[in-house]
Amino acid sequence: MLGMQVTSAEANKLLKKIYNEREALYEKERERERYHAAVGEDPDELKPDYNLDEVRKEIEDLNRDEMEIKHALNLFNATTKVGGGYDYTIDQVLIRLPQLNTELRRLDTMRMRPSKVRAGITGSVIDYIYTSYDPEAAKEYHWSVQEEIDELQIALDKVNTTVKFDI
Repeated sequence: MLGMQVTSAEANKLLKKIYNEREALYEKERERERYHAAVGEDPDELKPDYNLDEVRKEIEDLNRDEMEIKHALNLFNATTKVGGGYDYTIDQVLIRLPQLNTELRRLDTMRMRPSKVRAGITGSVIDYIYTSYDPEAAKEYHWSVQEEIDELQIALDKVNTTVKFDI
């Protein structure tokens, strides 16, 4: 499996395959590592087909492949620029996107608030709550953040599905 060129998307599919193969080995191991034999039965005849050394070797091979793929993917992410008008590496985009999504949620709430809301009446005094910012400005910020998220995601998707690296 190693010694090939893949895209980031393909590397992640390989990692999923390794995970599934390892889980299947663990399940096979759980099923066959112990068995029952009643008094009078020959335990050797009932013994399941299980070889500890072979299973451990298969699992270690999968672990080594996983380590190599993740290492190559990390290097790729740390050194490959996404383009699309951004001077960010993939790993920077993977940090930036959650930051932007947090900002987007905050701005979404802020843009929906009215600039003035009646809070209540005490006697003959009407109390209002005012925003200390222009909701229209929050709306503009919201859409600019959404636009950056969209552009970064498209640039990231393009790199992840087209640029190859060695594993």
